[in-house]
Amino acid sequence: MYAEALYPDRHRACGVDLLPMTLGHALLLQRLGSPFAEARPNPAFGQFHKQGPSGADMLLACLVCSRPAARAAGAVNSRWGAAWIKWKWITRRFRMGEDMLSFLRWYGVQWELPDFVTVRTSEGGPPRGAEFLHQLVVFCCSHLGCSHAEALEVPVAVAQYDYICHLEGDGQIRIVESRDAELEAAAQAALAAVPASHATAKD
Repeated sequence: MYAEALYPDRHRACGVDLLPMTLGHALLLQRLGSPFAEARPNPAFGQFHKQGPSGADMLLACLVCSRPAARAAGAVNSRWGAAWIKWKWITRRFRMGEDMLSFLRWYGVQWELPDFVTVRTSEGGPPRGAEFLHQLVVFCCSHLGCSHAEALEVPVAVAQYDYICHLEGDGQIRIVESRDAELEAAAQAALAAVPASHATAKD
């Protein structure tokens, strides 16, 4: 729900409060090569999707996402940041599994989207090749009136919902409720089965 994206629940992992992931957080994690930089599978992170993220991946993401992205960018390259990760690894090593589950619950919420179906593609040009995060930043600047710095502070969940709503208004997609999507899929399956049943009856 959009309201949940605007007013998210509190999440904690590794003994720290996790902020809503902003576009700045996601881009910083991408720059650091983190598997938590995006929701969609990326061939470069094949090992992550087969074996799961490591505890070091989670601790780095917690360091980044427990403070504003601008501050996190300085922290990850500092002695203090390295000491923070080492300290958390020592003090939380027996709770790493619990922390990972808490973190993954938070991570999943950041990338939730409403169900939608494609109505038409954009007309008059080739498919867009820009990275999804880049598209969201440009959308926030061009349609929400954000400066580039302000766009990087927009939560990923909010940016996605606003972007999807914009695409629906542009006629490119149609947002559907989960139940509607299930009924539509069932209806399409039933229609696809009609010719086969008619052919069987004739035989």
